[in-house]
Order: sequence, then C-alpha cells, then structure tokens
Amino acid sequence: MKNDDIRTVIDTRLADLHGTSASKERILQHLRGEKFMKKKMKMVAIAALVMVLALMITAIAIGNNLFGLFVENNNDSELNTALKDAAKNAVLSTNEPVSFHDEGWVQIDSTFFDDQKLMVAYKLKDNANIAEKWQPTADELQRMVPLPKGQLLFFTRHDDINSEFYKSYEAGKPCGVHITEIERRDHAYTDDGIDLVFTDDGFKIQNGILLNYVLFDELPEEVRKRDSVNVALRFSRYEYWTWFDGKTLYEMPQSKSKVFTVEFTATKAKSR
Repeated sequence: MKNDDIRTVIDTRLADLHGTSASKERILQHLRGEKFMKKKMKMVAIAALVMVLALMITAIAIGNNLFGLFVENNNDSELNTALKDAAKNAVLSTNEPVSFHDEGWVQIDSTFFDDQKLMVAYKLKDNANIAEKWQPTADELQRMVPLPKGQLLFFTRHDDINSEFYKSYEAGKPCGVHITEIERRDHAYTDDGIDLVFTDDGFKIQNGILLNYVLFDELPEEVRKRDSVNVALRFSRYEYWTWFDGKTLYEMPQSKSKVFTVEFTATKAKSR
C-alpha cells in the first residue's frame, strides 16, 4: 500500500478524532518505521553524550597533571592506586624549565606528598639523544669489558632499537648499539642532605618530550613528619656502548658528563 493510500485511510477512519495534520504525520511515520528509527537515533545520541560526560568527569577527577597519563583502568595494584591518588590531589608546579645549556631541559610538572610517599612528575627534553647501531673497531673492542653470560644491561627509550638488538642477541647474531641520553640518577636529596631512593618510575614519550613520574615510598621517618619537603633531582648525560659478537656480550666503560640539578618543593596533602 502506498503512502497516499495510507493517508486516505487515516483521514477517513480518524476524521472524528479531529487530529491535527502533525499528529496524522506522526502516525504515518510510525507505520513507515520512522518513529522507531528516530527513537533509536535519539538513544544512540544520548548514549554517546553519556560517554562524553563520563570522560569529562573522569578527566576532571584525574586532574590536569602528568600522573593521570599513567593511571590504568581496572587495576587495583598499590602503584596504580598511588597514581590515582596523585592524579586527583597533586599540586601543579609553577617552576620554569631548568636548562641544561644546549643539551636539553627539565620542567617539574606536579608533586604529591603525604604521610607515606612522595611523587613527582616532570617533562624532559633531550636535545642530543642518540640510539644507533654500532660496531666497534679493533681498538675499541680491546677496551671493552666482557659481561657474564645472561647479564644484559642494554636499555634505551627507542623501542625499535631495543627490539632489533634483542632479536639479534637471541638469534646469536652479532649486533651492537651506541646510546647517549640524559638520565635521572637513582638518588635524590633533601635540602638538608637526606638521601631518597626511588622505588618506582615510568615514562611515556609525546612529541619528542619524555614525560616521567617518580615514586619514593620508603621515606625516612624524619621526612614523613614534615609538612613540606625540598628535594633536588639529579640528571647526567650518559654515553655507553654495547656489543655482542655472537657469543660474548661486551660493554664499554660508561662516559658520564657533569650533574644537572633540578629542585622542587612538595607540600603535604591535607588529610581527607
């Protein structure tokens, strides 16, 4: 039956109900299935809006600091719980970037400090980072030190170099790398000389900038009692070489440049 025929039947059967032309049109739409489709479209739109709102609420809850980048959904580990806590309650830093001359810079992004732990997030721009394939000359090989079997110390931020090296290593094929990069040193110090050793950290790379967090959760009692703490992170540029000849793994003694220091103050979060 065509739409015109349907419209004629409606006009005839429902004339005494004095329905408006708009109400009759809605009946036609229902018969054609349009009402259902529009309702379905509305439900899809509402569902999409709910998802957007949920994401916005989550973003607001997490905050606008770097810690939120490392939070994993459906992960109840102690580390992830600490990251969630920091993401929601961190204090944003107003520190300007600290320049390492022409080598790069570090900028403190945010800090979180409570009775149990200290966390800091920062950005690092390394202007001279190198990760490349490398093969030693005969003279260089003479200066390299063989490593015990199974001791593989090589690491770099470049996943492609990592993957290629380890595949060759596992296959027993000669391979080597040359790395130079700015690295944070393991120890940090308060302004009165208390040694803080990190217990966990993580990084992501976005647009050539290293985004990093550091967790100190084995704080000395003296530091735990403070309302705020002044801390210095230390960075150095390291250069190292690793070579595998198919049987033995070698490394060159590391070259380390002077230490760069980046200071920050962390204020204890209020008890909730």
